[in-house]
Amino acid sequence: MRSSLKAVCVAFFVTVMGLTIPTTPAQADVQSCIAGALTSAKAAGSNQIMLKSLYNVYFGEALAQSAARKSWKKLSERGRSDQVVHARKVVLSIASRLAEYAGVEIVYTVTTGPVIQGIALTKDGNVGMKFYMSGECSFSDIAISGYPSLASMVGDFKKLTANKDR
Repeated sequence: MRSSLKAVCVAFFVTVMGLTIPTTPAQADVQSCIAGALTSAKAAGSNQIMLKSLYNVYFGEALAQSAARKSWKKLSERGRSDQVVHARKVVLSIASRLAEYAGVEIVYTVTTGPVIQGIALTKDGNVGMKFYMSGECSFSDIAISGYPSLASMVGDFKKLTANKDR
């Protein structure tokens, strides 16, 4: 509840008061990366080959590692590969939800280290977003208000499959 109130307050200051957050060249590059990722997901549509390629470009191992948390270091090469494949399947299954934000104005409100926060100004209302960067133009996680973060949706594949066998 507090995060939605915070998003509404920030949106108010952005839209009514004309508040803008100063942008450095590095922040502009990250913002351009985010817009490019969303636009690319929309352009790919349901083309699985294009979506897999986009996953490799924008996430690679970073999302899989973030989802596996501490167990990533303990995983064998095969285990890491399985985690990456699982992460890619999850992202491909929800790519259309992410693509909905392509072309939507995102007002960037806070940048703290690798975490970029913003508010997507959609026709249905304002939506809080967090992008966890793992490189110049790659993500270790994305969180959109109203949905679990990507890393939490992916989870730790080894633990998930171990729980299935019980």
